[in-house]
Amino acid sequence: MTIRRLSIALVSFAALLVAAPGLRAQCPEEPRFDNHSGAGSTVCPCFVEGEHAGAQFTLPAGEFPIEILRVGIGWGSLMGGTPAQLEDSLNIYEGGLPDPGPPVFSLAGPEMNDGFINEFDLEPQPGEIIVNSSPFTVTLRFLNDNNFDPNLPSVVHDGTGCQFGKNVVFAIPGGWTDGCFLGIGGQWVFYVVYRKAECGAVGAGAVPDGRFVVGLPMTASLEPDGKVTLDWSPSCNAGDTDFEVYEGTIRFFYNHDSRFCSTGGATTISFNPIGGSTYYLVVPHDGTQEGSYGVDSNDVERPQGGFACRTQQIGTCP
Repeated sequence: MTIRRLSIALVSFAALLVAAPGLRAQCPEEPRFDNHSGAGSTVCPCFVEGEHAGAQFTLPAGEFPIEILRVGIGWGSLMGGTPAQLEDSLNIYEGGLPDPGPPVFSLAGPEMNDGFINEFDLEPQPGEIIVNSSPFTVTLRFLNDNNFDPNLPSVVHDGTGCQFGKNVVFAIPGGWTDGCFLGIGGQWVFYVVYRKAECGAVGAGAVPDGRFVVGLPMTASLEPDGKVTLDWSPSCNAGDTDFEVYEGTIRFFYNHDSRFCSTGGATTISFNPIGGSTYYLVVPHDGTQEGSYGVDSNDVERPQGGFACRTQQIGTCP
């Protein structure tokens, strides 16, 4: 069954403009988590309006809290080719059996297409769908009766033998129950895609700017021998162990190119400028990724420099 997818110094040999903090980085998307394991699919035309079929998901405690991004639901019929139809709702619950409680999210009128794992992208929905612990439950609530008619489309299972604690049914009458007690011969074909809601400092941070990031802001001075000396405080992220320096020409913002891709971990550097009126950005890195170049007067992140030393991933300043 295939898936259908529904810091900175401006030196005019004196002037200084400091860096601002990095933007918050989102946690990376985790691999798809399936309720099912088999490749096959067996249709269960066994539901009436108002009943639910769904999956109870159990993840390691260290994953939580999580944000649900997408949900997949297998849907089919015995002969295939039935028209797409709207069912009542897709629902996410923060609890599990024997009663998952009220839903924390509902998507009304999901369109189900025969012969596909129908994937619903929930990320554009208002707000974040946060689940704080296992088990949690995802269900499809039926609008259309399909009971006792093998030619009508319905949810499907993988036919691998029912495992307790994975399949959820809301029956009328009977209420919530484990699908194994009703004779289901496999796991409902459901999956979720999620990311952790809290993953700590991802990526590199920013040097102090005297405004948003705590610490002494960077200073720039012109030495008697014509060199420029930059001094700055450590990055807001403790995992950043080194720094890069970018140099550009004033009046041509932003045209900065990498000048030094490492200071050896030092928070000061002296060097000969390219000449004319120049500006400098000091960008922290964690050995793999570089962080924030600061923001402009409109609080918009400055662009990455030319000949960038590393890929950029901006982490969160405490």
